[in-house]
Amino acid sequence: MPPPIGNRLCWIGYILLAASSGGPFCGYAYLAAPVACALACWQRRKASCSGALAIYDHTSWIIHTFVLMLLLHLIGLIALVSLFYTIGNDEATMTRLTAMEQTFSSGTLSQQERIDLLFGMESLQLLFGGALLWWFLLVWPLKRVVHGMLSLWKDSVPQLPACPRRLCAFGIALAFQLVLFFFLFL
Repeated sequence: MPPPIGNRLCWIGYILLAASSGGPFCGYAYLAAPVACALACWQRRKASCSGALAIYDHTSWIIHTFVLMLLLHLIGLIALVSLFYTIGNDEATMTRLTAMEQTFSSGTLSQQERIDLLFGMESLQLLFGGALLWWFLLVWPLKRVVHGMLSLWKDSVPQLPACPRRLCAFGIALAFQLVLFFFLFL
């Protein structure tokens, strides 16, 4: 017997949230999260009218995960924009970046020498470190998505899981985020 329509829509919501977990680096997949939230809001209303408490809990979990993802994206974007602003207003850094640009365009440096030049600047180290931290902070909402999927698969409501399931969800989310990171940037 196929799963009820509510379960299918929960699966779709979780899959859309997982697809958008890479943030703005994933292009149009980033737009899947608002679609998942809208779908969950509609489904939550239907579940509250029909008394389907498990579907109601799953859709609430999807909405709360979307809000968490949105807050983390906003905090990360504000931090990165402020770093860009700080770097852009520092004359020494801008002079050094201009010199690096001319050196890079000449084509005389090896790949390792280019990386050494880039990471030799403290402001760029801070920028790269901030972007990497922001990227891995997005593991948290992805862990919630994986936990919701595991709960839906077990036909239970998403709640604070026992330690083994929490670690399993975190491991899956971290592995997914690492694969996505290496796929996009390397």
